[in-house]
Parts: sequence; C-alpha cells; structure tokens
Amino acid sequence: MTTFEVQAANGKIYEVEAPDLQSAAQAVSSLVIGGGGVSANSSAVDEFKSKAGAAALGSMQGASMGSLDEFSGLRAGLLGQNPRPEGGSTFLDYSNSFADRYRAERDGMRAMNQAAKTAEPSAYRGGEVTGAMVPAAASVPLATGKTFLGTTARGVGIGAIEGAAHGAAGADGRELGPEVTQGAVTGGALGGLAPGASAVGRGVRDIASGGLNALAGRGSQRKANREIGKLMDRSGSDPTSALEKLKLAALEGQSGYRLMDALGVQGQRKAAGLVRSGGASADEITEFLKQRQAGQPERVAGFVDEGFGMNGQSAAENVAQRTRARTEAADGAYDAARGNSAPVELDGVLEVIDARIGPLDGQDWATDGIDNALKRFRDRLVHQSAGATTSLTNFDRVLGIKQEVSDAIGSAQRAGRSNEARELGKLKSALDAALEKASPSYRNANDDFARASREIDAVATGERMARPSMRAQDNANSVAQMTGAQVEAARIGYGDRVLQRLEANGSPTSNKAGVLASPKSRSDIETLTTDPELLKRRLSRENQMWETQNRALGGSRTADNLMDMSRAGMQTEGQQMMRSLLNMNLGDAAIRVGAKVGPVLAGQTDATRRKIVEMLLAPNPEGFLDGIASQHKRLEMTQRLIEALIRNMGRVEADQLTNK
Repeated sequence: MTTFEVQAANGKIYEVEAPDLQSAAQAVSSLVIGGGGVSANSSAVDEFKSKAGAAALGSMQGASMGSLDEFSGLRAGLLGQNPRPEGGSTFLDYSNSFADRYRAERDGMRAMNQAAKTAEPSAYRGGEVTGAMVPAAASVPLATGKTFLGTTARGVGIGAIEGAAHGAAGADGRELGPEVTQGAVTGGALGGLAPGASAVGRGVRDIASGGLNALAGRGSQRKANREIGKLMDRSGSDPTSALEKLKLAALEGQSGYRLMDALGVQGQRKAAGLVRSGGASADEITEFLKQRQAGQPERVAGFVDEGFGMNGQSAAENVAQRTRARTEAADGAYDAARGNSAPVELDGVLEVIDARIGPLDGQDWATDGIDNALKRFRDRLVHQSAGATTSLTNFDRVLGIKQEVSDAIGSAQRAGRSNEARELGKLKSALDAALEKASPSYRNANDDFARASREIDAVATGERMARPSMRAQDNANSVAQMTGAQVEAARIGYGDRVLQRLEANGSPTSNKAGVLASPKSRSDIETLTTDPELLKRRLSRENQMWETQNRALGGSRTADNLMDMSRAGMQTEGQQMMRSLLNMNLGDAAIRVGAKVGPVLAGQTDATRRKIVEMLLAPNPEGFLDGIASQHKRLEMTQRLIEALIRNMGRVEADQLTNK
C-alpha cells in the first residue's frame, strides 16, 4: 500500500497507508468528521471526536485481538457491502465478487486504523489496551496456579497465545511465520513478567496498609483472610469441604479437630510458623495444642472401646460374665436331663479305657501318669465284689465323673501334658455318648455348654489376634469361620489387648492412635470392628491432630530459645543492631532493621497473627469461611486482571516500537 498525506476538515494533515487516495481520504473523513461528512463547528468538538474515534477503533481492534480489519472484510463479503465513490458503502450489493468486497473493506479498515494511530496515538493505544481486556478476562480462570511459579508459568503460556494471535492478525500482508513467532515470544516474556510486577504492586499496597495498621495497633482482617485463602488453595481444599470435615468430626466425638488440621500439611505448617513467631498468638495456639494432646489417650481409648464393642468391659470381666452365664444355663439344662434319664450303659466307655490299660492289667509293669489317671476313673465306673463286676448306671453319678474328666483335661492342658489331655479327651467323648444315649435332653444341654465354651474361648482367640506376630489374613480366615457371638467375643479380646498397649505408652506427647497405624491393624479393623469406616475416620483425625501439634511443638527448640532470650532481654535486637553499627557492619545492621521493620510494614503483626489463629482454632468457622473464599477469589481475579493489563500494555508498546 501507498502512504498518502490527507488534510482533514479540522486542518490537521494525516499520513495514511491506503490502496489509493480515495480510500485514504475516506478513512480520514470517517475518523475526524464522522460518516455523514458534516464538519463540526467547534474545533474542540472535532478534537474530541478525533480522540473518541481513535479510542473506539483501538478498543475494537484490541477486543478482536487485532482482527478488526479481517472481521470487517468478512462482514462486507457476507452482507454485500461495496464502497461508494462519494463515501459510505452499499448494502446487499453482490455485483462484485466476495473476494473483491472482502479486500476493499479490509484495506479500508486498515487505512482507517492507520489514520487513527497517526492522528491520535495515545487515544488509540489506550483504546486498544482497554479492548484487549475483553479476551484477556476470559483467561482469568486459567491464569492462577497453586504457587507463584505455577502462576508465572501459566502467564507465559497465556501471553504467548495472545501474542501469537495478535501477531497473526496484525501481519497485514507481511510474512505470517515471523510475525506469529515474534508475537508469541514477546507475549510469553510479558506474561512471565506480569505476575512479578503485579506482586510488587500488591506488596507496595500491603506495606502502605500494613504500616498504617501497625501504627494504629490493629490487625489486618483482609490479610488474615488472604492467608487462610492461600492455605486452602495450596491444600487443594475449599470452604465447603473444610466445613463438612469439621462438622463430621464434631458429630463423631472430635470437636477439637480444627481448620488447621483439616487443611493437612499446609495447615500444620502454618500452625508451626505461628508458634515460632512468638507473642500472644503463639501462646494461644501452644496452649490449645497442649490441652488437646493431653486428652488424646482418653479419646482413642473411647474409640477403641466403641469400635470393638467392649462396652467398658475388659477381657477378663467378659470371660467371667460369660462363664457365670454358662454355668447358670448348664445347671438348669443338666437338671432337666437328669429328670428324664434312663440307666447309663458304660460298655463303650470301658472299651476306650481298656484299649490302653487292658493289656497291662495284672502284669507287674511300670505304668505312666496317663495309665494311672485312666485306671482311677475306671475303678470309679466299675465295682468288683465277690467275683462279680457291676457297672455304674446312675446318670447323676456318671455325669459327675464326666465333669471331673473335663477338669482333668484342663489341668493337663495348662501343665503342658498334651498326651494325657488327648487320652482323657477320648474318655470324655465316650462318656458324653453314653450320657446322651441315656437322656435325649442331655445332648441339647451339652451342645449349649459347648457353644458357650467356644464363645468364651473366642475372647482368648481375639487377644492372640492382636499380637503383631499374627498375620492379618490368618485373622480374617479365623473370623470367617466364627459365629456372630464368637466374633463379638473375639472383638473384646482384641480390643482389650489394644487398650493394654495404649495404657503402657505413658509418654504425654506420643501418638496414641499409632497403636492401630500398621497395615495389619488396619486390616484387622476391617475384619473385626462394628463400624470400620467410623473408627478409621476417627484414627485418621487423631493422626492429623497429633501431626499438627508435633510439627508445631516438637523437634528443635532453637526458635523457642531465641524467643525466650529476646523476651528476657539477654541480647535484644536493638543491642545487636547497635553493635553492628559501631563495628561499621552496615550490611548486618540493615538486615536487622529490615527483619524488624519489614514484617510490621507488611502487616505481619501479632494482631494480624491473632486473627489468623482465631480462624484456625474456631470450633465453627462457618461464619467466616464463605467470606474468606469470596474475598480470596476477588483478590485473585483482580491480580489476574492487572497482569492481563500489564501484558497488553507491554504488547501495544512493543508494537509501537516496531512501527506496527
């Protein structure tokens, strides 16, 4: 295109790039005096119209990402617009080709843009920056990363895309590839610089407001809200989910679970930083954490008691209760069996005894304890008199001997005489068979007694399951073979052993929830407890609460010692600064001044920290969480819009330097 000098009605001369003189004159006329071709009477009005027209063109160019001329050409092609010699254009005139209409309107718009840039460069650039905020605003939801580096990286990407789009749209006949590349590089660089520039600006504002708050002795609620909002972003949480966690914890008996715990590692780090910052806020959070930790043993013990269905009973108490119940039920059942019994036939019983001691009868061989025990019971079951043998047939007497055999089996087992217990077990089974044959109701009584005995034994089985040496899968297999009552008994034995370990750990700062933290314990919780998910949630919260206090109060005490020294006046910051000045160590003195004054100017005062502590420790933060979220979103959106403005202003200035 050719550059023409055109004098407008207001007397100004414009240089315009256009395909011909008529297009250049038309562009200047449209810019200065409007489409009607009537010049305003006032030079001031002409000046205003000129600036307004340039700003309007610039804003449309910015909003279309530099594609106003292409869009105008497309519109003319579709609607049949053709330029008239006298000015203006036709409508629905399709006499020329689409390409001719497109090129004529596109070139005319380019000429008009060039005239506006030449006539009113400031107004045009201002309009272009303002208009470019429209597409830039659409990128705001995508422009915030979890960290500053993440936000910077996103800014680079968004800036490069914007720059490439502007470079492609603004090529205006120049080679497309270099224009796109240059635009992407420029936009990416500006996008990477914008978050830092925006942060510096926000820092200046914070220093101004922080200094005023510090002088007035008040904390900054806005800064406190922003800190909580940033914690939520970094933790991947939001007000709704955090509030749900706190409400559920309170319903499940853990009202001490607070926002600093619900925000995970980020909340724990913040609590630790507040403790180490000193002052009243540190004292407040320290005291809360100590008191909460002191109550952990009782909380965890209560959760174990409920989870394993113990109802406050130990394993020994539960066994004693079950034994009494078994005895009472057996007394009644065996009494009923005695009442309708027939004479007992002992042939099968004697065969069992004689199978072992019969071959030795009458011989002078040494016998062992098993033989002696069996012979004693045989002598009570069979009576020899005048060469005649009489067997015991009285049901009650035979039942008494059977019970003594049971006691003897127990004694042998406890003493480790397994062979004796096994042989006596054969005798017991034979006696049970004889008694069942003599009394039909004896079988029911015997079955009830055996069932109650197995339930009592299940308590000890549960205690063994709690041993670290027992495999989780073996425990699961054992439970699968138990009845419901046996599982209840095993729970109590398991829970009692867990409570014993809990009580043995007397350290006030140790994590009592750790007794069930191993993979085996978690599997056993699934297998044995009444509500596995409830217990797992409770233990998880206890672990989080312990980690918070351990991070804040545990570990090195260097920070606390330094704070105590400062409070005691052993070597104040002022004294250290004066010593540095007297030694002409100006760098160290400046660092100490900055360390003392910087936090105050930034609003990081104890009053602000106390506001943060109040929110982290609030038992019911519902009232402020929504406000924090909305404020945080507004601040983030404002920062992103500022960054978009910086990108666009930089790009427009870069275009100006390259005469585009």
